Amino acid sequence: MTTKNSYRSHVVEEAIARVLAGKGITDESVAEDVMVALEELRIVSYQRSDVLPLLSVAGRVLVLVMERPDMTMREMAVRLGTADTNVSRAVSKLARFNLITRHRVGRRNNYRVNQEEVLAHPDIWRLLAAVDGVMTNV
Repeated sequence: MTTKNSYRSHVVEEAIARVLAGKGITDESVAEDVMVALEELRIVSYQRSDVLPLLSVAGRVLVLVMERPDMTMREMAVRLGTADTNVSRAVSKLARFNLITRHRVGRRNNYRVNQEEVLAHPDIWRLLAAVDGVMTNV
């Protein structure tokens, strides 16, 4: 997440903390719990400072397309906490490498994951093999 978006999340978290304090709730962890809940509901993008994002913007866009193919680029940008231009570049790259296809529906784009291409991608195989290896040793 960019510094600008981290700052915005921090501002939202502080605003929630102020509202809670006005209600007599002073436990700072409650504000973080609210932010995490909003993130889980996909209302805001919130990255806890103790969690390192492992996927690039393109990787995270690919996951969003898998989850919701009808999501607009703007919705993706808000969800990921990044600029629209970053999402646009990621979508273009994913389409150029045939990992997704765009389908026009009225004035909107819907996206479809090209499963064969994604499953053939070497990064996917490395990740799956690594996760399998870790799970086997647990």
